[in-house]
Amino acid sequence: MKRNLISMVLTLLTVGILFLIQVRFGLPINIAIMNCIFVLAAVFWVLEPIPGYATSILVIFLEIIFFANPIGVSYFEFPRNKNPSTAVFLSSLADSSIVLFLGGFVLAKACVKTGLDRFFANRIIRRFGVKSHQVLLGFMFTTGFISMWMSNTATTSMMIALSFPMLQMLPEKEPFRKALILGIPFAANIGGVGTPIGSPPNIIAMGILRQEGIVVSFGTWMFFAVPLVIVLILFAWLLLMKLFPQKDLLELVVEFQEPEEGTKSFSFRITTAIFFGTVLLWFTENLHGIPAGVVALLPLILFPVFGILNEKDINSLDWSVLLLIAGGIGIGVGFQQSGMKFWFSEFLKP
Repeated sequence: MKRNLISMVLTLLTVGILFLIQVRFGLPINIAIMNCIFVLAAVFWVLEPIPGYATSILVIFLEIIFFANPIGVSYFEFPRNKNPSTAVFLSSLADSSIVLFLGGFVLAKACVKTGLDRFFANRIIRRFGVKSHQVLLGFMFTTGFISMWMSNTATTSMMIALSFPMLQMLPEKEPFRKALILGIPFAANIGGVGTPIGSPPNIIAMGILRQEGIVVSFGTWMFFAVPLVIVLILFAWLLLMKLFPQKDLLELVVEFQEPEEGTKSFSFRITTAIFFGTVLLWFTENLHGIPAGVVALLPLILFPVFGILNEKDINSLDWSVLLLIAGGIGIGVGFQQSGMKFWFSEFLKP
């Protein structure tokens, strides 16, 4: 508690000094304030004297106070009284990118609950073969694929847990053990790049691009990102095989438990249908014209309707991550509304 208090005080003092220096050198007030908000948010997100999601809310709050200026302080008035409205900044909390990520959360939750994630892992890995290098590649590609739709952390935890029965049969000094334990998190981080919902930074980037009038569809993102994911996973696999060479290629028995309720259960089949239906609609956004954020609402509606997810499941979603994303989008809104991006582009010109 004491450390957090000291971090907050020192950060606020630093930001205050930064503001005075900027004003002294003649920077416009709105630019100076936005710089201070950005520095404050960056330091708070790194040091975490308060939770990350609280910092995100603080960013939006400060932008409303200083830029929307609801109090009417003349010092914060924009030229010709053209201050943006409060709604402009609050929209960061309901950006379509956040709704898209929420849809991804709900899909992942249903997959874990019904065992669809383990079913995918089972079917994909077995197709790569039983030799140790084949099993490693199978685990890495499967991890990369699943992490496109689930959080990297959750995917890593699941895949490492699935690998334990096989690893326990190997000697402790077997190089393959180290290669697999490293390969799974590597592949999860790489796979998270593959779809907009794979990782929070992807969603933040899409939100900021949308503010600039650049709309990147779900399918377009995957068109460019998936080949990159494949190449990087192959590179990581070759690197691990080089770092942890095996004198004799092992033949491994890869066995997974089927979903508890079986693959013919109502919940499993409905989850499969909703999952692939949602992904198909995301892919074909350019054809039907329904925004990906709107499509992401379908799982949130259908899973509770069919009894796949209940109130407890929805409450257990990582809502703090959504607020964290809102803070990143809020920074982008602040850059745009304060005129920071125009000032910075002029500053960089030779």
